[in-house]
Amino acid sequence: MNIVYFDNLNSYDDLNLLLESKEIEVPTAKTEYVEVPGSDGKLDFSEFFGEIKYEDRKIKLDFNMINSDLEKLSSIQNKLHSKKMKIVFSDDDKFFYYGRVSIKSCKLKHTLGIIEIEVDAEPYKLKKDITTITETINSEKIVVCNNLKKSVVPEIKTNSEFEIEFNKNKFTHSSGTFVIPEILLKEGKNEIKFKGNGTVTVTYREGCL
Repeated sequence: MNIVYFDNLNSYDDLNLLLESKEIEVPTAKTEYVEVPGSDGKLDFSEFFGEIKYEDRKIKLDFNMINSDLEKLSSIQNKLHSKKMKIVFSDDDKFFYYGRVSIKSCKLKHTLGIIEIEVDAEPYKLKKDITTITETINSEKIVVCNNLKKSVVPEIKTNSEFEIEFNKNKFTHSSGTFVIPEILLKEGKNEIKFKGNGTVTVTYREGCL
């Protein structure tokens, strides 16, 4: 049985809903083209300011509710409608989607409830577990951070002062927990060099389409 979690609500155990179908749209890329008179084709400025960005995506869910009545359908609306929630599917349960839930329609046929739900979700699904890398450093070490598609600025925690190098940019930071906006982890392998003595922890949440 496929289960959908709305935050901590189990679609079957807590809401008595049976998932009939789901449709997860692929997010549309934000593109920018300019026509140039006298030139073939168009100029593509979609990545002029960096990596490609995406529009939000729609998630459409159809549920049945056995032994339903108007009171039960109303209860579902009160628990879900118009709320921003984390959405987890049991067949992809290492990730969650985040967005606003809307109940598009509720129909009652005898004792069968039919509910159509739509989620206006952010383009990336995110890992439920935060990626955490901890290293003990004596003098110098490269910390490798493998990342999925979504670029992310990691949080760094150190217990002493370190010189930090990323993409040929150098920073010096005292002990504590901090972020450096210039350290942006891209898709794939990322290397951060630390010079100093102590313990370093790098944390970030990965995301993909």
